[in-house]
Amino acid sequence: APFDAYHPGKKHRPLVGNEISVPLLLTCWALLTAGALGFAYFLFSLPFVFSLAALLLAGILYNVPPLRCKDIPYLDSTLESANNPIRFLIGWYVLAAGFPPLSLLAAWWAFGNFLMVGKRVAEKKFLTAEESSAYRMSLSRYSIRGLVSFMVANALIFLALFIIFSLQLNLKTFLFVLPFIVFYLAFFIYKSVQDRDAAEEPEKMLKNPYFALYTLFLLIVFLVAFWLR
Repeated sequence: APFDAYHPGKKHRPLVGNEISVPLLLTCWALLTAGALGFAYFLFSLPFVFSLAALLLAGILYNVPPLRCKDIPYLDSTLESANNPIRFLIGWYVLAAGFPPLSLLAAWWAFGNFLMVGKRVAEKKFLTAEESSAYRMSLSRYSIRGLVSFMVANALIFLALFIIFSLQLNLKTFLFVLPFIVFYLAFFIYKSVQDRDAAEEPEKMLKNPYFALYTLFLLIVFLVAFWLR
């Protein structure tokens, strides 16, 4: 919360404005965490519980000193985006027992990292040097060029893993979707550099009717590719 005070949007959060009792908040957090893990143990499988615990651990490592990976360049976005495969596993273990394809998990992680780096590109570009370094220490050690390069690298890793996943599961029709995915990723890179709100909150891009239609089109292409597999 002290760091959020330097962010133009997050500084209005109740915790930043001391509108919430910290001891009460921590008590609620502990009770809800224990309750969630307890219910998960009785209602679902042990892997589901481990996935929930992994999500909790990732959040602590990312936010809480002394490690606080949020302040370490490149590790910050990589750990933050680990929420992607962890949340995928949480949903997976509700419906299935076996472990999902590793290539799919890794691809989802790389895609999440791609988005998180895009958020940092926007913060680095549109916040002042004082605001960015005070809000997120790692930003003072980044350059726009380095961030965009890391973003492109994650996009390429995602595409490579997507190809591996498609071949492993004999979903070769998915390979025909690649050009449309590449355009999607390229458009997001462009928006990260040009539009702060879109990069910091990607869901806002869906308010653009053209982007929303393209997203729907991409979903339909995926469904057709799966049907033709």
